[in-house]
Amino acid sequence: VIVPIYKAETYLHRCLNSLVAQTLENIEILLLDDGSPDKSGDICDEYAQKYPQVKVFHKENEGVSSARNLGLDKANGDYIMFVDSDDWVAPDYLKDFQIENLNPNEKFIVIQGIEQNYPNKKKPTKMFYYENEVLYWSKDIERIKNNNILLNGCPVAKLFSKEVISDNKLFFDTSISLNEDHLFFLNYLRFTDVIYTKKSINYHY
Repeated sequence: VIVPIYKAETYLHRCLNSLVAQTLENIEILLLDDGSPDKSGDICDEYAQKYPQVKVFHKENEGVSSARNLGLDKANGDYIMFVDSDDWVAPDYLKDFQIENLNPNEKFIVIQGIEQNYPNKKKPTKMFYYENEVLYWSKDIERIKNNNILLNGCPVAKLFSKEVISDNKLFFDTSISLNEDHLFFLNYLRFTDVIYTKKSINYHY
């Protein structure tokens, strides 16, 4: 789980508390402190000292893409996901990404829904939501388009294969600051065979 962090002290405890409370235990949480001038770096160090699954990397401020790229370089797991430091996730967030009878030879991505939460709104709204489906590029192009999957460029609420990322040398383009996450997502999709969508909405934006 890669968490890029910059000036996030107001929200960081909520985010990190939700990650260390995950029901899936065999995880690695990478905190990338992108030169935060506030207390974010100290908060990261506190969690790393308390929780063995948490690792912290402090770096000079170079932007969110640089922080995410460092996370990709340091990650040891077979699967990659991103969480933003001002968001939080439900306890079963990671567990609900699991796919039964996953074909190890298929190049895949797993996508969950996202819920928007704003202080000035009484009720949260669904930003993206899906049914439990298996979509193959070879036969389900129209369904992929109709489900608005290609419009969901957020790197969060998605499970990526580290193998696909490494084999194809995928990274976030640090030369752009708008839609750089959408570009990474679309580049990743080029190397996939199948898209799994989950009805779960565990990510709170």
